[in-house]
Formats: sequence, C-alpha cells, structure tokens
Amino acid sequence: MFGDSYYSFSFTFICIEVCMKYLIKGVFLTLLVASGAFCFGQDKSSNEIKTSPYLYMLGQIATYPPLTGLIQTIDSGQLEEIFSLTNNEYEMRSYEMGISLIFNQNFVLKEIQFYDSGYVFSAFEGELPMALDFSMRLSDFANYKYDAFEVDTFNKYIYHGDLGLGHAKVYFKNKHIELVKFSVNDSFLTTQNQLLQSEWGMRIIPGGQCISGDCFVGKGEMRWPTSLQYKGDWESGIPNGIGTFSDSTGMAYTGGFRLGFLWGQGVLSVPKGVLYQGDFVLGRRTGYGNATFSNGTRYEGQWYRDLMHGDGHFWFSEKYHYNGEFRNNQFNGKGKLVSPEGYVEGSFRNGKPHGFCKQVVNGSQTSLSGTWVNGKKEGDFDLYSPLSGSVTVRFENDIEMR
Repeated sequence: MFGDSYYSFSFTFICIEVCMKYLIKGVFLTLLVASGAFCFGQDKSSNEIKTSPYLYMLGQIATYPPLTGLIQTIDSGQLEEIFSLTNNEYEMRSYEMGISLIFNQNFVLKEIQFYDSGYVFSAFEGELPMALDFSMRLSDFANYKYDAFEVDTFNKYIYHGDLGLGHAKVYFKNKHIELVKFSVNDSFLTTQNQLLQSEWGMRIIPGGQCISGDCFVGKGEMRWPTSLQYKGDWESGIPNGIGTFSDSTGMAYTGGFRLGFLWGQGVLSVPKGVLYQGDFVLGRRTGYGNATFSNGTRYEGQWYRDLMHGDGHFWFSEKYHYNGEFRNNQFNGKGKLVSPEGYVEGSFRNGKPHGFCKQVVNGSQTSLSGTWVNGKKEGDFDLYSPLSGSVTVRFENDIEMR
C-alpha cells in the first residue's frame, strides 16, 4: 500500500544517557525559602509576598536558575569581589546595578543588599521585595502597616523585620530609605550547607604545597600529594581568577575559577571521557558549551548541572543527528531527528517521538503524520504521496491495521 519508499524508512530511537565519571550528578532542590516565613503584616496578601524572586534566592546555592541568571548579569558589568576570611564570606558587588550578593564559603546566598543612589552606587532599578520603595519617607514607614518591623533599639534610622528563617533591615538617610538588606539565619545556612553539598561539582581545596609564586594573593603554583597541580590566580588562599590544573589520570582544565570552583569559560579534558569547552558554574557544566565524547558522538548547546538541558544539537554521526530541545540528557520537547533515510520532526519524550510528529522519506516526498506514543505510532495517521495524495492509515502499537 505504501510502496518501498515508506517501508525502507526506519529509525532507531536512542535514549541518550551520557555519564561522567569525574563530574558529580546533582539533584535539583526546590527550597521555598520565602514561601511561609517572609510575612510582614496583615495588609499585604500572601500572593504578593511570595512573588519576590529575590527572597526565593536567599538560602539557595548558586546553581539555582534565577540566582545563576542574576550572577551572570552582575558578571557582565563592573563587578567588585570582596573576600572576608573572618566571616567566611564572598561578596559580589555591582555599583552600576545598586545590588550586592553575599555568599557563604559554599556559595549559598546568605544576604542581598539593595542600594539607593549615593556614594559610588547607582540606584537599584528593580522592584524591591515586600513592596518597599526608596521614595518612602521615615515618617511613612513608621506608620506603615507592616507589624513585623520594629525600630532599632539604638538607632532610630534602622528598622528590623523578623522573617522567621531570616531578617530584614531597612536603613534611612535624610528621612528616606537608603539601603535594604535581606538575610537568612546562620542556623538555616548550616542546614542548607549539608543539603546542598551534592550540588557541588569540581572544586580545588587548598592544602597542597606552594612550589612557586604567591599562593595567597596573586599568581602561584601549588602541588598536592595526589599529583594534582594548580597554577594560576589566587585570592585569600583560594584559586580565584584564571588558572589551570591537571592530575595523575590525565584530566586537565584551563579556564576560570571562583572560590576554587571551575567557574566561567573553560576547557576540560577527561581521558576516555569527554572534551568539553564552554561555561561552568559551581564546578559543573552549566550554560552553553560543546562536548566531544570518547565514542565519537558530540553535542553543542545548553547545559545544566552537567546535563544536556535546553536547546542543543547532538550528533551520533554526520548523517544521524538530533536538533531540538533536551531535558536531563535526553530528547525532550520539540525537535528533529535526521537519518540518511529521512527525518522525524515533532514532539519527543525521553529520547523517543511522543506526541504529534511528521516522518519524511528523503527523495520520495512521502510523509506520515500523526501521534506517536513512546516511540510507537498510535491511532490515525495521514500518509501523503505525490502520486496518490493523502490517505488515512490506522496504527495500533506501531502495527498498521488493515
């Protein structure tokens, strides 16, 4: 009925599962820090309170997507990095955006600061959490119906808010808000550190022997008993900036570091594993990058926590490849799978056609359109041929029903 052109066209739908021996696979944690604890008063609805993206970032690790986006935005401008060894803090300060992010030593966000214009800061132009506004006067704030705020015991120009898991501080100058801080409690951060360590990727922890240069601030080279070696920039005794490392297995990396983590643009080579060039966040492939695997396959596109995730292009070979959406290392979403015989274009789930797809045979202009279920044709399909036009064909469990 269909002719040789249809029956000669077949695909092997492969579920991609690329595992990296040296890169830890993380688990996405959705910690609704702001969901119930950040409640100031009775006159603001809970829906309004919960919608502040900045409060959701508090207590999250740097790979939390909205926080990652904010970090990248700050990175693209004039960034000042401040290290505090006493408090084990790392601060990213953007004078042009009027915002400062303060992390603990494990890159969990512990405090956000928003500045009005003045000194060297430009005014923060976004929407402040909790419906606060820099134009609010001290007298207005004193009468504001946020019953969780109280004036500071020793300074009448500072107001405190108890957030349950955290704290808010509002600073006034010339009777207007000048600075707003939101932070989470240390006890909560301790719990978060334990929960979020699985999010870490590759990180260099100091503890080897400094064999040249300055391994505290500046450029230096350190070697460990395990044959790990790092050469590059240091800040406060931690690899931070641009550097290279290698180990006895042949694994090597050149690129950016932040607090010891692989971070920014870099090239990672893992023997008998992968050659990756692209973005890193918190020691994991996150952002955009291309990878060539030891079995000859390759991928170029978006990554998230060491997984192909987002829009990308995967090549099994030059003539057999997929271009479209990925999720968790598999074809998921809209895409096009191409083989020497033709292509399938439409919806995919877990590496297989799932939903409406169109299958086209090269050279014959023959096509089959309909609904696939987990890689199998199911239901009525429209078969089109330039010679016979369109006819309806029914399939059950991938078998044509005559």
